Amino acid sequence: MIYADTYLTTLDAVKAQLKLSGVDADDDALVETAIMNATDLITGFCQRSFVPYRETKLFDARGEGISDGGRTLRLRADLLAVHTLTNGDSTAVASNQYALHGSGYPKWAIELLPSSGVTWTYTTDWQNKISVEATWGYHEDYARAWVATLDEVEDAGGIDATVQTLTVGDADGRDARYHTRFAVGQLLRIEDEYLKVVVVNTSTNVLTVLRGVNGTTAATHAKDTAISSYAPMRNIEQAGLSLATWLYRYAPTAGAPIQILLDGTKQIQGDTPKLIAETLAPYQRARVS
Repeated sequence: MIYADTYLTTLDAVKAQLKLSGVDADDDALVETAIMNATDLITGFCQRSFVPYRETKLFDARGEGISDGGRTLRLRADLLAVHTLTNGDSTAVASNQYALHGSGYPKWAIELLPSSGVTWTYTTDWQNKISVEATWGYHEDYARAWVATLDEVEDAGGIDATVQTLTVGDADGRDARYHTRFAVGQLLRIEDEYLKVVVVNTSTNVLTVLRGVNGTTAATHAKDTAISSYAPMRNIEQAGLSLATWLYRYAPTAGAPIQILLDGTKQIQGDTPKLIAETLAPYQRARVS
């Protein structure tokens, strides 16, 4: 299980929920800690990540994960997109040689097409020999999960892989959903790289960002390259917002939410954690003993 570098909600969203002043930054660190803890609790409770990350995972080339006469590989993670697929004998599998199982997102298996003439195989050892380099995570509408910010890289000459700032056209403009374009804690995508917003300067239209987050690699991006932002599933985003707000308000009982989310045996300061757990219950992955 990976805990991604980015979170389920933003600093501005939680501060608005808490009715904190837009210019009062005294408690920003506490709010951001609450957001981080809320995301980690939800990820741990459900045993899955609701923000995308890129990683190479290894699977056995035989055994209970292989079925349909050696053609179907059942995955133990939520798959959103395959980038590179390598069979157990180290041969590359082309995108026209397989299909992904699942009527929507996420996908749960990779089937080698009969027309490909290929089956899952290995040379000597079969353990952890199939390599799947992919984008992983849980989102039921991933085709629309990335929102056009309607903004672009505005730095003259673009940006290289080392800079930690990014100039945009209108930092507090509106995106394709008519939401504020950029916010602290937001996950951005420029080409194949993910970036996390840590500061938004609306006067200079400059964002301070963490580069190459969630398993991606920092890269060079030309001027005028489009920027998109990640929108988690709405009910999961609301759960993250509600739990972060609750954690901030009731910090003195910081140990309570862990127990509430995991087993529901205790109620502290109202029913908010119980309601969040009920929202998350359908998304819990079965634990394997």
